[in-house]
Amino acid sequence: MHGRMRKVKSLKNYKSSLILLVAITIGGVLGMVMGEKASIFAPFGLGAYFASVVGQLGSQILTGYIKVFILYLVVSIVYYFVFFTLYAYIGGKNDGQRKIWWISIF
Repeated sequence: MHGRMRKVKSLKNYKSSLILLVAITIGGVLGMVMGEKASIFAPFGLGAYFASVVGQLGSQILTGYIKVFILYLVVSIVYYFVFFTLYAYIGGKNDGQRKIWWISIF
């Protein structure tokens, strides 16, 4: 009787392993099918979400973009004048500075 119990236990383990394998396979197939559909419809959902967010927070988003853009312009202009003057000075001392700004302006 003891040998028969081992056989039943091993058969139960086999059945549970088989069920698990089938479940994983079916899940993989369904995941692939749904994944393809999700990749097709994802841009529409993302566009709808973006439109909803802009509709609710439009002025706040625009204010943030304007602040960042103005900061970018100020930093860019300061960088242009300070560092190009410094580069010209390192390259050719005072004569280099005169040439770079003469060429830049005219």
